[in-house]
Amino acid sequence: MVSSCVTLLVAMFLQHRTLVIYNKVYPDRMLNLKSNSRKEAERELLAKMDEGERWTVYRSAYSAYKTTNKMLIAGIMLFTLYSMMFGFTPLPIIVLGIILLVQQTAYYREFGKMYK
Repeated sequence: MVSSCVTLLVAMFLQHRTLVIYNKVYPDRMLNLKSNSRKEAERELLAKMDEGERWTVYRSAYSAYKTTNKMLIAGIMLFTLYSMMFGFTPLPIIVLGIILLVQQTAYYREFGKMYK
């Protein structure tokens, strides 16, 4: 429990430090760390990018989506096999299924906005 809290704090520190360094390296594209809205910050970041950078971001996001999708399905199958061999434990399967469902819903909702 302690190690997970320490890991979380270190990750939060490193993420904040990365954003501070990014703002120093790219002063013309500074990210507002004190923004009230995450969506507003995302729009601001995308607005500062040129077409090539947006294309790279979109491709990398789609690649991450596909990889996460495959890993969630593999995890569901792995936990199903584990449950069949060592006793039924439905919680990990349900959690991964919910994450997969939320991810698919968010993806297709955003995809549907493009064609309205």
